[in-house]
Amino acid sequence: MDLPFKPTLETSNLSTEIFLDTCPYENYRKRRFNDLPHMLGFVNAEVASFVPAKVVTLPKIATAI
Repeated sequence: MDLPFKPTLETSNLSTEIFLDTCPYENYRKRRFNDLPHMLGFVNAEVASFVPAKVVTLPKIATAI
């Protein structure tokens, strides 16, 4: 899968403080992660918070962006 924005693996020749040194997908596939409870969600009109207050309906928001 070739995503336009994806995690970048760091190496010790770039930084002494490495944050991500293994592929996240491989870690997930091999179950190398902390299995903790978590909550995910989304808001279908989240972009509305970035639109001026005078634009109030979703069709207007779509054309205002």
